[in-house]
Amino acid sequence: MNIDELLDGFTFDSDRPHGGFDQAGPQLICYADRLAGSIAGVKELLDGPLARAFDGVHLLPFFTPFDGADAGFDPTDHTSVDPRLGSWDDVRALSRKPDGTKRSVMADVIVNHMSADAPQFLDVVERGDESPTAGMFLTLSSIYPDGATEEDLARIYRPRPGLPFTPMTLGGHKRLVWTTFTAQQVDLDIRDDATWDYLAEVITNLTEAGVDYLRLDAVGYVGKEAGTDCFMTESASDFIERLRAFAHERGAEILVEVHGHHSQQIDIADQSDWVYDFALPPLILHALTTGDLEPLDHWLDIRPEYLFTVLDTHDGIGVIDVGPAGGGTPGGDDVEAADTVIDDVPSADDADDIPEHETHLTVEDRIPGVLTFGGGVSVILDDDGLDEEMWDDEVWDDVTIDRHSGLLEPEQIDALVETIHRNSGETSRAATGAAASNLDLYQVNCTFYDALGGDDRRYLLARLIQLFLPGAPQVYYVGLLAGHNDMDLLARTGVGRDVNRHHYTPDEVTENLERPVVQAQLAALRLRREHPGFRASSVSTKPTADGMIITWGDTEEFEGIINHRVELRFTALTAEFAVSASNAAGEMEVVLTHADVDPT
Repeated sequence: MNIDELLDGFTFDSDRPHGGFDQAGPQLICYADRLAGSIAGVKELLDGPLARAFDGVHLLPFFTPFDGADAGFDPTDHTSVDPRLGSWDDVRALSRKPDGTKRSVMADVIVNHMSADAPQFLDVVERGDESPTAGMFLTLSSIYPDGATEEDLARIYRPRPGLPFTPMTLGGHKRLVWTTFTAQQVDLDIRDDATWDYLAEVITNLTEAGVDYLRLDAVGYVGKEAGTDCFMTESASDFIERLRAFAHERGAEILVEVHGHHSQQIDIADQSDWVYDFALPPLILHALTTGDLEPLDHWLDIRPEYLFTVLDTHDGIGVIDVGPAGGGTPGGDDVEAADTVIDDVPSADDADDIPEHETHLTVEDRIPGVLTFGGGVSVILDDDGLDEEMWDDEVWDDVTIDRHSGLLEPEQIDALVETIHRNSGETSRAATGAAASNLDLYQVNCTFYDALGGDDRRYLLARLIQLFLPGAPQVYYVGLLAGHNDMDLLARTGVGRDVNRHHYTPDEVTENLERPVVQAQLAALRLRREHPGFRASSVSTKPTADGMIITWGDTEEFEGIINHRVELRFTALTAEFAVSASNAAGEMEVVLTHADVDPT
């Protein structure tokens, strides 16, 4: 029996609430122009050939203009829909399915910067400090009014080579304007009332058009503070809280987009509705290319609860999210300073004497981490933190809270990056580093399909692992269509990330939708969205000698009620797998295996 035959035996409520480990249905991530030509075209795809696969869509920037210097992340007017893509009515229509039920829509709120061609900034260029919008934009002196030392400047984290300043003439005076990303993207001062009014208008327009998820783009950079690395500072956290409250008043939830040490996702989860599981893609790649599942298994034990899971996005594959803290990673200063050594701790009472750090990375905060004791004994903390009885053991001398370690060792990351380059036929190497104007190990620019060497069954297994893990799965349009690196687009634009931002023609979409690996992904998405086993209150991940078993199913038995289950069994190195699911009678059946895309 195949997946669709099995699902036909169930009655599916498309307007059912989510809960437990099933936090939200699958979402498609796409640029309207690059997948379907327009916002209305995206709706046609979701209502047509992609029907039943997705509950929602993350529509990447559709503001005016959608095709600026950074693929729409530098709008001159964030409050309007680019008329070449459609209108607010089209966005509103996208939020409704053909049966009248709600389709979730996510949109970006570009909180860190504005286009240098935006009228607010152009007025500052002309009038300088006399402009009513002058306070919206940051210069060096905004944060360092008495000047900055070499140490101050060297500490600032920037995901690009060089310092985050661009010399510009404002009102006839030379100034150093803060430009974290490019000279075309001028950073906003979140302390200014006009900045808040501007962002409030953006959010109001989006929510009134049916957008119910707000992705806070690059929000980690908004809180510049002297004496810090200017990444995820206290003021950034406070601003996230303010945005969250404003969004909730309008019926929306926020997703915080931050790349950095994996412990930061754990910390940020407490102040956001959702965070990304950016550690998952490199951990899956590591597992499927080496057979080593220990890092993935460890991450599954400590990851936050409310996550959007991805394999790929409009950016590259972020390897910084599995690396160690410090050494140029965002927030590295804070994590490094949070290491605390406590001498002679004989009882739990002494835990109160541990000095607090501004990032609150201390024992009493019970944040997952690694404790290293005298004698070299290490204990991994889970979400329950420390057991008081453990404190009473005299072996707890010279306790060190280690928040430096990555999910992968540096040499494993190096090997993974080289494996991606090799699997992609070296095309990813041509698109990474200087080609993308990014730090070498910040991300690798490559489609996920090419990162696995275009191997259909290994790629489908990667998608299945994502779909079987708790969280809200998002599938990027190039990933859905199992796309290759677009080297022609890279040659035209010189932007490394464009290798994973192909412009599909209607014929290309139709042709790719017929490929077995794409059909299998769509079937798996329908299973994830509709099978009652994914509404279970229990999910288990059980490592085996060479793979893993992921099972969803209720543990309690009730008379007359069928406990439906779904299960994925796989071996990592050979990419052999089988998906089983209960039918309407509660009997388990195999509905998808590696042979469905690779008969050999």
